Amino acid sequence: LRAIQRGEPIQARPASASERFWKLVRRHPTVSSLSVLTIVAIVAGVVGVLRESQRASRERDRALELSVAFSRERDEAREQRRSAEHQKTMAESARTEAVIARQQAEQSLDQALTAINSLSKFGIELRQTPQQQKTSRRILEETLKLYDQLEQSHGTNTRLRRQLAFTLVRAGEIQSVLRDTTKANDALRRGISLLSEELKGNRDDLELWRFLSYANWVHGNLLKDTGRLPEAIDAYSQGLAAINEELRLLPNDTDRIRGKANLLTNICAVTTAERRFSD
Repeated sequence: LRAIQRGEPIQARPASASERFWKLVRRHPTVSSLSVLTIVAIVAGVVGVLRESQRASRERDRALELSVAFSRERDEAREQRRSAEHQKTMAESARTEAVIARQQAEQSLDQALTAINSLSKFGIELRQTPQQQKTSRRILEETLKLYDQLEQSHGTNTRLRRQLAFTLVRAGEIQSVLRDTTKANDALRRGISLLSEELKGNRDDLELWRFLSYANWVHGNLLKDTGRLPEAIDAYSQGLAAINEELRLLPNDTDRIRGKANLLTNICAVTTAERRFSD
């Protein structure tokens, strides 16, 4: 008022909003403090909620990524399992087919060997008839060719190795009848060797022992006829050992006892002949 009276500029002016607010706070300190604390709490709560929301969003995204990765890995595992099962099925099918094929091959080989053996026996028997010598020789030569072809079909399994041994012995017998002593000796030695190998793991196989004694008897006859008496005695002795094994399995077998007696007779005859030759 004095400034107005003196005509000087006045300083008075309306209070600003901040000034009014500050005055209000000073007049009501308790209420103001509570209000401030409430506002701070609300702000802090909102900030916390926003922060938790962001963290939950990140966790949700992470969980979604893990779920997608798990689904992909599960699908890959299922596909690999299906592929493995398919391969297993195919392998089992191939193994079954291989077993069937091997059984069929062995059966065919058995049938072929039986037929060839019958033919060779017929050729050998026919040779005893003087008028049928040429026919017998042709039959035995053709039989020998079949044996040679059959020999090529042997494999590593026991059944085929056994058939190869039988084939070699039969071929050696025919070559002996045809007086081809070199080939006969080679075939018989190979057959005897194979039979001996098979018997290492089959000591109670009667069929192998019978064929081994027969092979040594044929070999001994061949060696005796060619004048190789010491080797003939050795072959007969090996045949005798094989017959003893047969008698171990069949103690009262009359045919085996008779075969043993024949071999002993041969050994005695060849031993006597050798001593005379030596003298």
